[in-house]
Amino acid sequence: GTGTVLMSKIREEYPDRMVCTYTPSPQPHNAIVLDHQLVKKSSETSGIDSAAPRATCFRSLGACHPNV
Repeated sequence: GTGTVLMSKIREEYPDRMVCTYTPSPQPHNAIVLDHQLVKKSSETSGIDSAAPRATCFRSLGACHPNV
């Protein structure tokens, strides 16, 4: 996707810099496909389960729809 293209351009422009990613993954299948590209193109990759931030928003803010 667009993020992968952007990371490729950053790696080309700044080859001596670390590229770290923090990515929420909504579904296990998407995480597998996404992680392959992220690991390949970044120096460090951290995956985040998207259910955890939603639960935190719901508990802390009482928000029914945290993405609003």
